Amino acid sequence: IGFAFGMERLLLAMNAQASIPEASKPEIYVIGFESDESRKAVISCAHALRIKSGKQVIVDVQNRSLKAQMKEADKCVEDRCD
Repeated sequence: IGFAFGMERLLLAMNAQASIPEASKPEIYVIGFESDESRKAVISCAHALRIKSGKQVIVDVQNRSLKAQMKEADKCVEDRCD
């Protein structure tokens, strides 16, 4: 026995109650090199920043190249300026 909610119905109900949270924009994007050691350091740094500053911190978890991470960080900054 179980139950399921349709996603559309759930969103309509949340919207009717004005309980859909606004998506917040990242404030800090931490970029790391492609090595395993660098990834661990980046995650640790991001964790510390989240705790100490209370800001939203983004870290690449897709193991993308440094260039791809820089492009993503630029895109995040551009989105904040809208």
